Amino acid sequence: MTARNTASLGYFALIGDTKVTVFLTYADEESCTVDHIWTLNFVDFIGQGFGLSIKHLDFSNDCENFVAYTNTGQIAQWDVKRQKFDHKIFTVRSQDRPVTAIRSVKNSHTIITYSKQQNLFMIINARAMQDIHNHDGLPEDCIIRINPSGDGFQHVVNFQVDNSEQFLICAFAKNKVGVYLLRTGELVMHHEDRALFCEDSYIDETCCYMATLDENRRYANIHTFEWLYKVDVPTVPKQRNKE
Repeated sequence: MTARNTASLGYFALIGDTKVTVFLTYADEESCTVDHIWTLNFVDFIGQGFGLSIKHLDFSNDCENFVAYTNTGQIAQWDVKRQKFDHKIFTVRSQDRPVTAIRSVKNSHTIITYSKQQNLFMIINARAMQDIHNHDGLPEDCIIRINPSGDGFQHVVNFQVDNSEQFLICAFAKNKVGVYLLRTGELVMHHEDRALFCEDSYIDETCCYMATLDENRRYANIHTFEWLYKVDVPTVPKQRNKE
């Protein structure tokens, strides 16, 4: 699904064993319409040099492209409007695989990947990476790695990027929340609360609310983040209500 959509229409994609199917969706007061617009058959990937299947993808905010992680560790971009492959961005090192989630940020100028197995985030400056492909430079200079284990966290169960696209909000196992500054990878806030129970959690796209279920799944807690952009740091989440 399209996250933080700034376009007038929305897209979603279904990833299958042999293809990716892309749909356009729009709604009015009385109905919702879904149109099939594009099918990417993996058999057509043979000989193209970017892998043989797509494992994970995310649409840009403006819905003009999507970035994807392929079975060979490639991160690449496809053009939705022209319905064609655009360019390869980066090859993930074997020690950083497998990537289990990918996010497009700033219309795919920045890409965030997460590997659950390695407990590792990579923040990739895709625009600078393209410049390096055209000139001399090292791809590693365009990557910030975040290893939550080094900050005392266990694996990530949920993460989201806030509306300003400055912060990475992570819900971790063992009822912890951490907020990282995207431009540096610095941990700027962390919080632990038994009431969070992050294993069953949802962070909304604005990153103002986080919903969690109790460990028996009998009720939900709604927590709020109070964002203070003037000081570039949010306050710790506060419990709002119970249902």
